[in-house]
Amino acid sequence: MSKSKEALDFVHLMDELLSARQIVLFGAGELAMFSMLRLAYLGVKSRVVAISDNSASKIGTSIEGIPVITVSELAGNYLDAKVIITIGNDSHQREVQTQLEELGFSNFISSKVLLEPYQFTGAREPFLVQHPGEPSILKSVVMSITTKCNLRCKHCCYLMTHVEKPQNADRNQIIASAKKLSSIVGSINTFAIVGGEPFLHPDLNEICEEIGKIDNIKFKNIITNGRIVPSVELLDTLKRNGIAIFFSDYGDMSTKKQAIEKLCKEHGVLFRQTFNTFENAPTQWFTTEFPKKHGRSSGENIEKFAHCAPCNAIVNGKFYICVYEAFGTLLNAIPADPSDCVDLLDANLSPNDLRMNLETLLLKRDILTSCDYCQTETKLVPIAEQR
Repeated sequence: MSKSKEALDFVHLMDELLSARQIVLFGAGELAMFSMLRLAYLGVKSRVVAISDNSASKIGTSIEGIPVITVSELAGNYLDAKVIITIGNDSHQREVQTQLEELGFSNFISSKVLLEPYQFTGAREPFLVQHPGEPSILKSVVMSITTKCNLRCKHCCYLMTHVEKPQNADRNQIIASAKKLSSIVGSINTFAIVGGEPFLHPDLNEICEEIGKIDNIKFKNIITNGRIVPSVELLDTLKRNGIAIFFSDYGDMSTKKQAIEKLCKEHGVLFRQTFNTFENAPTQWFTTEFPKKHGRSSGENIEKFAHCAPCNAIVNGKFYICVYEAFGTLLNAIPADPSDCVDLLDANLSPNDLRMNLETLLLKRDILTSCDYCQTETKLVPIAEQR
């Protein structure tokens, strides 16, 4: 299927979803939680009337305030609802759809369409939304707590290999930045602690304790390369605060991954393997070049910005909407532009001024300084090639 055909199908399916009077989810696990957050972002969470699951242990629980009911209750009350099957396994999804079709359901939409819009449209979505009568929602942010790493990946997307004197960020600055950001938005759907390699930070346990207390962050995780086994103390902190461990795609370089997974199971810590969602993952990465000025036209940079896969990042207390610019600026490879970031710890700004500055940045629709430094094209390369 061509990209344009995929995009047209996506728009059609999203129109159907946004016009649905009632929405139900089938599958009461992690994917359902992410789907609820996405539906809130789209402004249609109020139309979700029920969640169901084949597992008896999940009946009577709730996700984001929506009750999990039996399949018979679902069929008895919501046959005309739009159904999103929130189960990750493709074959299991097909089995469930067959099960529901036999019960009389006929309106389905893929959770992939719901959760991975960029893969269909290639277009940037607003990272901050606020629907009438609802608090604002920040889609996601990563916070770098260290530039130290135990690998030297040639194509590190955070440019860590180029940092001459890696160091850990100050614990108090990290915690204050996270709390300040959470205080000026209604909620944050996903908050990821990253590095370098975050397990190298000596104060990670204390950082997780404090970030875990921030109630309006919906999902918290640490992204690791799977080469350091966390302490039992840290695992207990992660469990208590609902912070997951995500393994990034480093292939055979993740030498301690199995040992970490075993400990996570023993201590009740959620863990997941994160993959690049493009084709050929997880066997390949995309190239990442050191920033250099290209001299592209304004129109070319505007086009590049419009179709960029964005990533909000907090680095040294500053909030960026481009992680490449965040670390490129840190390396003095991209000129620092105060209009391209928000200093979360600026004591001269009132909470309202800070909120307005953040909204202005997140809703920016032209270009960033970094756009002309961003690489022109990417190529596929083996995972985690070392320098």
